[in-house]
Amino acid sequence: KDNNFEYFNYNLNDILNNLEIKFKHLFYHSYTISERLENIVFFCALTNISLSNNNMKILDKNINYLLNNLEFNIHGYNNHLFKNFKALYISGLFLGDSNFSNLFKKNIFNYFNNFVDPDLLLNEGSSNYIILFYKWCHDILFFSKLYSDKEMCKFIELKINKMNKYI
Repeated sequence: KDNNFEYFNYNLNDILNNLEIKFKHLFYHSYTISERLENIVFFCALTNISLSNNNMKILDKNINYLLNNLEFNIHGYNNHLFKNFKALYISGLFLGDSNFSNLFKKNIFNYFNNFVDPDLLLNEGSSNYIILFYKWCHDILFFSKLYSDKEMCKFIELKINKMNKYI
C-alpha cells in the first residue's frame, strides 16, 4: 500500500476533527455529509484500504447524522435528497449491511421518478444539475457492480440508457 494512503487513513480522524472545528458551520450539513461519506467509501474502494476503528466511528457518526437530517423539505424531491439516498445506499454496501443498503435502494427505486421528468432528466432543470445527476447514477452503477448488487445494477443501467439519449 502507498504510504500516502496509509497516512491518510491513519490521520483521517485528526483531519476530520480539525475540519470540524475550523468549518463547524459547514461540517454538519446533510449534503456535505453525503459527499464525505461517498468520498471516504470511494477512497477505500480505490485504494483497497480498510478504515481504522476510529475512522469507522467517524463514518457511523456521519451516517447517523444524515439519517436524522435527510433533506426531504428542501424544495420537494431535489438533487439533495437523491444525494442523501445515494450516500446512504453506498455506505450500506461498504459496511456490508444489506438491510441498510436495501432500505435506501428501495428509496431510490420508489422515488426515482419523483426526481426526474419523463425523459429521466432531473426536474430541477439546471444543465449543471442534470449532468451531476447523470454522474451520480453512474456512481450508483459503479458501486452496485463493485458490491454485486445485481438488482440495483439492472435498475440504474436502464435509467442511464434512457438518459443517454439526451446527454
